Amino acid sequence: MRLLGLSCLVVAGCSETGAHLTLSAPNGPASAMSFRVVLAKPDVVPLVNGQRVTPARSEVQSVSYYLQRTVAGGEHDTIAQVDGFTVRVAPDITISETAFVPFVLVYDGENETGNIVGVATFVAPDSNVPSPILVKRDEIDKYTLTVEPVVQVSDREPAVAGQVQLVTCIDRDQKEFVSGVVWRPKHGGELRLVFPDDGSLDASNRALDLDCDGHPVTIESSGSDCDDTRAWFHRDAAESCDGFDTNCDSLQAIAVACAATNVCSDPTTGTGIALCNDTNGGMVGQCQGDAQCLCANSSTGCNRCFVDNELGSAAGTVKPCQPTVGILLMGSGRCTDLTPCVVEMVGVTGGWVAEVSGDEGTFGLKTTNVHDKVYLKVKRPEGVAVDIPGTRGTSTGEVDLVITGANGAKELWPIDLELSVDAPLSTCSAGGLYQMYCTQL
Repeated sequence: MRLLGLSCLVVAGCSETGAHLTLSAPNGPASAMSFRVVLAKPDVVPLVNGQRVTPARSEVQSVSYYLQRTVAGGEHDTIAQVDGFTVRVAPDITISETAFVPFVLVYDGENETGNIVGVATFVAPDSNVPSPILVKRDEIDKYTLTVEPVVQVSDREPAVAGQVQLVTCIDRDQKEFVSGVVWRPKHGGELRLVFPDDGSLDASNRALDLDCDGHPVTIESSGSDCDDTRAWFHRDAAESCDGFDTNCDSLQAIAVACAATNVCSDPTTGTGIALCNDTNGGMVGQCQGDAQCLCANSSTGCNRCFVDNELGSAAGTVKPCQPTVGILLMGSGRCTDLTPCVVEMVGVTGGWVAEVSGDEGTFGLKTTNVHDKVYLKVKRPEGVAVDIPGTRGTSTGEVDLVITGANGAKELWPIDLELSVDAPLSTCSAGGLYQMYCTQL
């Protein structure tokens, strides 16, 4: 249908009351093929901290989420002149609320099939953020909404001001739907407009999982998802050497598989490991043998730590004593009091969780000012008294560390985790902190 300037939230019983929204677009766009009026809930606007500014860097920001309560009207077509265009939002007797934060999305295609080329919202004179309007049955309120021209981008492009990004998801019927819109105004922080994910018009009770990756964020924490606008970013995402910190651990280096030549490669995969600079996707150093293969073939360069364990309740299983801490010696001249090192965790396999410390005090993914030794702590996320697959005297995983010397040179240090062949005290399932014996060549 063609609108000449007035629209209603509900067609039946439409009157002149409600809210008149006049668009101010002195900087464009001049015209549009369609538009959409989204009315967001004003009293719950969570400010989520710790969200990535752009996918290729680790800087973070605080972003505001606006949850759609309803929309005004249905499909709207051509606006011959955006600047000065007025749309009327009529009250709806089925909705108790009268205050909404309005967002007008302006499209260059018919029935919202094109790209978003402009976003408008109302900002009160005493505010610098989107402000609520009133939609009442017994009065007429008039508002001016400034339209900001925008460029629609994909989730693979760097995030800069003046953009919008559509976040799409797949529903239960395997159909794609628009989960929300990310708006990056030219002035101010990023705004995320959340649409319903259940086919209704109301998203006010929806979890804050805009990218539908199963890792919602909260007002208190972005710990499960550092970038809720890209489904390929979350705490459990697989890392690759692509310049993107997809698992949100903020580590600048990761261990990746490589085609091994003239080195001991994994006998089951035929690959070795190499160090990747995950800030730019470049490789650091040569491909080398992984610890599991080096130790299995008794080759030089085998570094291993032995994890004590009890026999499991079923054949081919054990209960590891954990968490357990081992001491890794840096070796002569590698890290000294005058030339201390930085040690980072860059990879763990076999289902283990690993951390390092320079003084057996505070453990984490990175430790600085390392001299003659570093402490390695490993544990299973399942907790104690849990059977894991394994046989005593065999490898159960690998820990990959990177050592950065005082001169900036990086060395990839793979360590095999092997189940001890010695029978430990039968107390592993009781929990506690255990000592792990490590050997190095």
